[in-house]
Amino acid sequence: FRTSVSNWVIKAGGHEVSEADYKQQFDAKIREAEQQLGRGITPDEAVAQGADKQILAGMSDNAAMAELVSRLGVKPDDKLVLAELARNPAFTDPLTGKFSDRAYKAALNNARIRPDQLEAEVYDQIAERHFAAGLGGAKNPRIYAAMMATYLLEGRSADYVLLDTHSVPAPVKPT
Repeated sequence: FRTSVSNWVIKAGGHEVSEADYKQQFDAKIREAEQQLGRGITPDEAVAQGADKQILAGMSDNAAMAELVSRLGVKPDDKLVLAELARNPAFTDPLTGKFSDRAYKAALNNARIRPDQLEAEVYDQIAERHFAAGLGGAKNPRIYAAMMATYLLEGRSADYVLLDTHSVPAPVKPT
């Protein structure tokens, strides 16, 4: 027998969101809300406000889009990912102005992000940008616009009359 234990919350093909990744996003959302409100927030309050569902929806949308783009064969070169990371000012040495592995690891540690997690995210973002750039000149057929306009401008109306029990004669007994 082989057992497989997984800890993913969302899975879209090869793209998975683990429990730890979800918890990290949830905790970040709570910290952000605490800064905005200027007071502490419990996880129960965040759930009552729908933060959990909002985070899950966003993460599942991102995973699904990344999987779609991957299945369509859009794959950026690893050099593009490294170049994108090198452009981030948080990862540069203040003296040389060049990418610093130590600054990279320190910034990720402060943000509580794993290097493989960030690199996968940047990889997916570049792939999605390339995919979107390829769609730049695509236009929907005119019939699509006509169908959407018809749907959006569609209207319904209903008329009704209230009848009192005394205003309608009683039905005849069946024979």
